Amino acid sequence: MTKETYIKMTAFFKDSKSRLALLELLYSFLPVVMFSAYSTMLLYKFFKGINLDFLISLAVPAAAYMTSRIIRSMINRERPYEKFRVPSAIFKDRKGKSLPSNHSVCAFVIAMVAFNISVYLWAVLMILALAIALTRILAGVHFISDVLLGGAFGILAGLVFIFI
Repeated sequence: MTKETYIKMTAFFKDSKSRLALLELLYSFLPVVMFSAYSTMLLYKFFKGINLDFLISLAVPAAAYMTSRIIRSMINRERPYEKFRVPSAIFKDRKGKSLPSNHSVCAFVIAMVAFNISVYLWAVLMILALAIALTRILAGVHFISDVLLGGAFGILAGLVFIFI
């Protein structure tokens, strides 16, 4: 992403209160929906019985999240608003730790957990994960590569979960 592209993209939202309000709503609300879906899946699996599937459903997303945090700290990549010295569409003052996007890692690994429950639920949550990743880019808080790597990492962790 170039500085000019970043400025145009964030200006599209900053220049319209309604577009910015919609982006802020999606940016904040979609992760809540994803976490709620994950909590519901865990409850469903818990009431089916505490077994290996339930324990893996807890462990794999937690391991993916923790690994992502460690990688972010090691790489410590600047965020777009830091690199380009232009405010993001949605205010964020966090410095560095942009790669990979934790929201993308978590959203995609949670979607993958749904695969063992229902392919339809998996498809819906994958679309939701894509929307979460997209809001991070449009808000100007992550580069495309941040969410792509985060999504790939989440999917790979999910594949490990599915095939254990």
